[in-house]
This record gives sequence, C-alpha cells and structure tokens, in this order.
Amino acid sequence: MFHFKKFSVKQNLNTFKIGTDSVLLGSWATIGQNRILDIGTGTGIISLMLAQRFPDAVIKALEIHPDSAELANFNFANSKFRDRLSCINEDFLKSHFRDKIDHIISNPPYFSNSTKSEKLSNARHDDLMPLDAFFEKSASVLTEKGDIQMILPIQRLDDVLKTSEKCGFSLDRLTKVKDQEKSNPKRILARFSFQKKTSHLEDELILKNEDGSFHEQYKDLTNSFHPFL
Repeated sequence: MFHFKKFSVKQNLNTFKIGTDSVLLGSWATIGQNRILDIGTGTGIISLMLAQRFPDAVIKALEIHPDSAELANFNFANSKFRDRLSCINEDFLKSHFRDKIDHIISNPPYFSNSTKSEKLSNARHDDLMPLDAFFEKSASVLTEKGDIQMILPIQRLDDVLKTSEKCGFSLDRLTKVKDQEKSNPKRILARFSFQKKTSHLEDELILKNEDGSFHEQYKDLTNSFHPFL
C-alpha cells in the first residue's frame, strides 16, 4: 500500500507499479472541464490525483487488464473521491461513449527504452493500441475544445507529433523532463488539442539535484501528494 497525503493506493504483483511518470502526469495535467477519461489507468493513481486536484471532475477510467481494473476499482472505492470515480475493464479502441469527453489522460505503458525484456513486453501493448489508432479514436470521442494529455519517452516525440497532426491535433503544451539540470531530457509531458496554433508553451522540469535530493521544481509540482514533501 502506497500512502499519499489524501488517499492510499494498493498495488499487487499482477499490475503496473506506481512510478514517477504517473505522479508527474497526475500533477501536471490541467483540467478545465469536468468529463475526464483516464486510459490505461493501472492502479488508478492518476484518476485519484485528478479527483483530489479538481473537486468537480467526474473521471472514468479504462483498463484492458482485468486484474488492474479490479485493483483500480478497489482503490477508488476506498478513497474519499469514490462518488466521482469509476473503472471499466475495457479496450479503449472498442469502447462506445454516450457523451463526448473533455479531457483524455494517458500514461501509455507501451513505449520504453529500458531493458530488452521491457521492450518486448511494451511492444505487445503497442500492438494492442498503436499511436495512430489511439489518436484516431481520441479524435472521435473528444469535444471540439477537448484535449489529450500524456507522458512519453522523448524519443517518441517526432512520431507523436506526426501522428497527432494527421488526426487533426496540434501540440498545445510541452514539458521536457530531466533527471538533473545537466542531464538530457528523457520524458515529455504533452498536451494536444484541436485548436490550430503556430506555437506552443514549452518548458523544462528537473526532478533531482546533483546530490540526489528532490529539485524544487519537482517538490512544487507534487507537494500536494507526497507525504514526505
């Protein structure tokens, strides 16, 4: 069990563990409207974070793996946000939505530059939901003012930009995530919308100082959640 300031998250061996990427996206995402879809929710951590940050948000989570969907619903039911959270064991690409969605949030687990075994595992996820299929489906379910917010390895940035543009999206905001100030960015936090723009907001986020302690940028972003910040 991982304890945040206002909720706890149960994990198990059959689900993706809570990682920095999820915490970053849950802290970074900006919500202007109430209908949120969290795709590939895993333990439900991002949905719980958004429910804490945005009291009026109603969040529907999708999870294709049955064990993870069951775990997410357990974590939702045991939180103070239970009335605004739900998780369905369903494939996003095959899902039908009665109402349009305002915001799609996703920490997709199918891209990695780590070990060979992780690459093979993530490749299978990519077969389940390739980038083009993800953006095409998103375009069909979002409102005109809707957006997609996600975190990805930086080496996928060119692919994401090209694919999203083909589906009618424009990059609206980009944050490059660096482990330390002098290191190269490894992750990107990105927001895409239908609003055509000639430029986008861009900044950097540093996670740690040279001595390994948390950088002030990371602490400022996540201090509403971490019990030790």
